[in-house]
Amino acid sequence: MNCKVCKRETVENPEPATLASGICNGCRTKLGVMPLPPSRRPARPCGRCNGMKFVRAVPREHDGTPAPMVLTHPVSTTQQMLSSLLEAVVPSHRLGIGVLEVYVCVGCGFIEWYCQEPDKLPIGPEYMTELVDYSSDQPYR
Repeated sequence: MNCKVCKRETVENPEPATLASGICNGCRTKLGVMPLPPSRRPARPCGRCNGMKFVRAVPREHDGTPAPMVLTHPVSTTQQMLSSLLEAVVPSHRLGIGVLEVYVCVGCGFIEWYCQEPDKLPIGPEYMTELVDYSSDQPYR
């Protein structure tokens, strides 16, 4: 079996992810390719043109090592900076939370965004997230 990207022959006993994607482990790592999680979009027509064909994609960040685009990251502190008494807070880029996926309507190009595992998103200013609850005891009018 040859890798779809580098065209090199893969090892004799390739990993399951290599078999499923046709992309070798080295190329998957370099490109930030991951197995697609289950789809979040309901099977319904496009809200703009009623089209039924979509391209599903996981957008990736390309700042050094490509990785799936996510909504937020866990935060941690580094050792004290030389000229400051405060510790620097840095995101852990490889441990993102809330992998994003988009669906592009083939007919009109409208894009819908969805988030994987929204129930696991941390809430707080350190994550730049807040919970907005529009539920009410009053009927919707």
